[in-house]
Amino acid sequence: MVDGMKGPCDALVRVGASSGKDGFSHEPVRVIGNHRIGRHQILGLAYLGYVLGQLQHHLPAVGTLVRAGERPCRVKLTSRYKEVRSMVAVLRAWSEESTADAPPVILNKHCPECPYRVDCYEQAEREDNLSLLDRMTPRLLRKYHQKGVFTVNQLSYMFRPRRSRRKAKPPVRHSLELQAMAIRTGKIYIEQMPVLPRHLVELYVDIEGNPDRDSYYLIGLLVCEGDEVRHHFWWADGVEEEQIWLVFVETASAFPDAPIYHYGSYERKAFQMLAKRYGRGAEISKRLVNVAASVYGKVYFPVRSNGLKVLGRFVGATWTYPEASGLMSLVWRHRWEMTKAEQHRLALIQYNHEDCEAVRLLVEKLRQIGRNADSETTIDFAHRPKQNATDLGRGVHRQFERILRYAQQNGHERSLRIRPEDLTTESKRKKKGAPKGHQAYQRIVPERAGRIVAVTSKRKCPRHHKALVPDSEQLAEREGCGSVPPFASDQVFAAGWPK
Repeated sequence: MVDGMKGPCDALVRVGASSGKDGFSHEPVRVIGNHRIGRHQILGLAYLGYVLGQLQHHLPAVGTLVRAGERPCRVKLTSRYKEVRSMVAVLRAWSEESTADAPPVILNKHCPECPYRVDCYEQAEREDNLSLLDRMTPRLLRKYHQKGVFTVNQLSYMFRPRRSRRKAKPPVRHSLELQAMAIRTGKIYIEQMPVLPRHLVELYVDIEGNPDRDSYYLIGLLVCEGDEVRHHFWWADGVEEEQIWLVFVETASAFPDAPIYHYGSYERKAFQMLAKRYGRGAEISKRLVNVAASVYGKVYFPVRSNGLKVLGRFVGATWTYPEASGLMSLVWRHRWEMTKAEQHRLALIQYNHEDCEAVRLLVEKLRQIGRNADSETTIDFAHRPKQNATDLGRGVHRQFERILRYAQQNGHERSLRIRPEDLTTESKRKKKGAPKGHQAYQRIVPERAGRIVAVTSKRKCPRHHKALVPDSEQLAEREGCGSVPPFASDQVFAAGWPK
């Protein structure tokens, strides 16, 4: 231990001479329990080298990782020390803070391995923490905190349905706001309708393996023909991986037209690797249907994760062992390899069977959503919410829909416009006369007669330009002219009357 840092090391290797007091230096050695080296294991070795460097005043350039059943692997550490220093600085700042408050709870993918996960989950539940959502990253968490959003309930009110105007098909993305709204309302929201047609025969597969060794030891298969469901499984004690793969390929080939449903990308990668490794079964990969692709970004269930265990429990699937998970399957397999106890083998077979059944129930649920999306009140559309109303309300909605539909046809020619000033009784009427800019714009038209103007009577017919009868007491008549008003003296016109 040095300067408040403690680094338990499995072994030290003496290397060439240095400028230290003793004339030599050491390199750290760490023993790990798996076959594949991960980033966090390299960082752990670099931390040991950093602590060791504080003691010997010289940072070791190389360290050694001893893998399970493999030869030791030497790892260069020089490029890792910068990251280790930043991590140590953060930890040191936390330790020097005088506050007694614990750091904020942020759930992540390492929580299943942590001994304090139960306490953290309980606190996150009480706070309605944003990190409860499975796809919440630290970057998104900071973004929402800057906007003043700290709970899942608050996040649910940030979703705004919008109608896309782009002609191109938008990319499929997962909306955390919509997922939060589904949790708050308890509804299933549809972004894109799931399309999973039914076939006479359908296959549901799940495979168990050890990613650290790139090996597979259990393949489970459900064969559904109508209402009949049969379960098959193939178990490998050790080196029988090729045998169980060939038997599975033969069984699946007996139903050449049946789709093979699975959940997630693990099965597709496993089948491609096994087909390449043993030279058979390449056609199986072409029949695989990833059910997760029909859920991600398309159907939002009122749950916090799109994992098979969470969705499976929502659609009615159950697991015999409450702790059943992919991580626990590795534990069961390791215990079986150590003890050969039958209970661990049966637990794995049961867990694999229940995973296949969960995929089948999820496919049936997606088909039910596609059939009943318009009628079920627990299902809604993300960007086109349904209008749930009574029979009378639905009739009113249909009438308005007809009005809007027919109003769109030649609406600019047949539209009726109402201006705001026409709605008020006190609005001024439009002023009579020529419009502004016209040469007669200043002409004033009186509202009523205000003076009398005497005009000399006409002595000639305005049509034939011939003299009329000068007697003003009688009507002046002329063939073809009709009658002329008896104005003997000056004709009288009111101002504003036409002459």
